[in-house]
Amino acid sequence: MITKVGVAIISKNNKILIGKRSSNVPFTGLWEFPGGKLEKNETPQQAIERELKEELNVESIVKEKFLELLWEYKNKTYNLLIYHTEIDDSTLELNVHDEIKYVTIDEAYNYDLLKSNYKILDKLK
Repeated sequence: MITKVGVAIISKNNKILIGKRSSNVPFTGLWEFPGGKLEKNETPQQAIERELKEELNVESIVKEKFLELLWEYKNKTYNLLIYHTEIDDSTLELNVHDEIKYVTIDEAYNYDLLKSNYKILDKLK
């Protein structure tokens, strides 16, 4: 079974948003692009909008698809559906991240990211 995941690439001032996962979620302490698993009958765009509201309390506009990638992890296959996304960060709250940062693509390589996110960075470069 393949798990579909919506991933948001959020840019501001030539930097991208990454978040550090908090201790109450899997992959604690790793950095990631925000997003999450698609629920039943949900499009990737709807999943990204819902996840950004849940994770960061922001309204978002999902733009064009940037990349689709298959990722294998612990005998599971993930279909990552990655979209450029705009947010209104005036209401931003951290609900599943200990910290978020806007960093350049080059700076992002210095963070301990989820392994699949390095593939995304390589395509952004």
